[in-house]
Amino acid sequence: MAYTCPLCRKTCDKGLKEYVDHVESEIVEIIKQEHPEWIEKNNMCPKCYEYFKAQLRGE
Repeated sequence: MAYTCPLCRKTCDKGLKEYVDHVESEIVEIIKQEHPEWIEKNNMCPKCYEYFKAQLRGE
């Protein structure tokens, strides 16, 4: 079964879905700035999580 990331809209294996229940609030703020429609319970793919985590670090 495929999963479409609500942030990047790319499809990935459902097993690769990043379940983030307690995402750091700073990362959530960055995501909401770029994707105000994003709802935390919809999660994100691991690639998006790493991307926004890197933005938080200033990379």
